[in-house]
Amino acid sequence: MDKPCIQLMNDIEYACQKKRKKQFPTYIMCDAILAGILLRPEIAQNVVSYHADVELNGNRTRGQVVLDHLLSNEPNVLLIQDFDSEIFKELLIFSVNNLDNNTINI
Repeated sequence: MDKPCIQLMNDIEYACQKKRKKQFPTYIMCDAILAGILLRPEIAQNVVSYHADVELNGNRTRGQVVLDHLLSNEPNVLLIQDFDSEIFKELLIFSVNNLDNNTINI
């Protein structure tokens, strides 16, 4: 798409990805994907229930989310393991094409 907003986002993402490519060879737009799922829940695929806690006291795991794989606790989160990239792509294209409109009906 030949739009200034797309060029700006591409430039920003390229610079960010270039810095972290050594540690993270694949770039995943987690926040954008979750925003898309909020707008179009059918984007979420393979959703499973888990019990999750945040580790606050560990020396090596402080601040990490810990999942109970033993299933010994009541589930308290839904974990999205995959998403429909085609619906997400359609949503992104729709959003860019409607940037000039005052309202967007999804």
